Amino acid sequence: MLGAAALAAVVVAGAAWGLTGGDEPDDKDGAAAGNTARVTPSGPVSPAAATSASASAPAGDGLPTDAPASASASSSAPAGGGYTPLFENKPLTLRAPSPMAYTYVDLDLPKIHAEGGGPYPDGIELTYNEFGGSSTLSFLTTTGISEGTTAEQCAAAADTNALPATITGKKDLLALLPEGTVLCTVTKDGNLAMLKITKVETRVENIPDYTTELTLWKPS
Repeated sequence: MLGAAALAAVVVAGAAWGLTGGDEPDDKDGAAAGNTARVTPSGPVSPAAATSASASAPAGDGLPTDAPASASASSSAPAGGGYTPLFENKPLTLRAPSPMAYTYVDLDLPKIHAEGGGPYPDGIELTYNEFGGSSTLSFLTTTGISEGTTAEQCAAAADTNALPATITGKKDLLALLPEGTVLCTVTKDGNLAMLKITKVETRVENIPDYTTELTLWKPS
């Protein structure tokens, strides 16, 4: 009776061992299984996560993207140096002198000296005189006739279209300096003067009076 019970127990134990494969779990396999369980599986990243990562990453090579642009080079001086007007279209009347008299003109001030003779005052650019029945207009600085009224045209005229230093006699005065003539010169003070003849009128033995407008520029 007892022997039959023992035999039955042995048979049950053998069957159980066969069902379990007969091996006990290996410690290394268990550790690997545990490690595998702790690894987060890879997969698609959500848009929100991608946006957050992009916002936190530095732009470009890690340099600020809003760095100020370098300052541009300062502009150079105007071509040709340029001119600054000191005054424009100031009335100036050059009247025929009395016999045996001189008229001196300073274009920088401007100022007209009407005198009986003697040495030139300082800073004179032209003289107008009547002496011994002969009228003479003299330019003490090189003076030219300009085709236009800009400072650049005026400067070019003084350099390239000069009048004779002296114009003698009413015939030549009327012929060379009619109404509308634009005279230009560099003054004794280094300024650029433009004298525009707006009216020509004869009154003393047909020697002309000149009504003009004077513009003065200072080189910049």
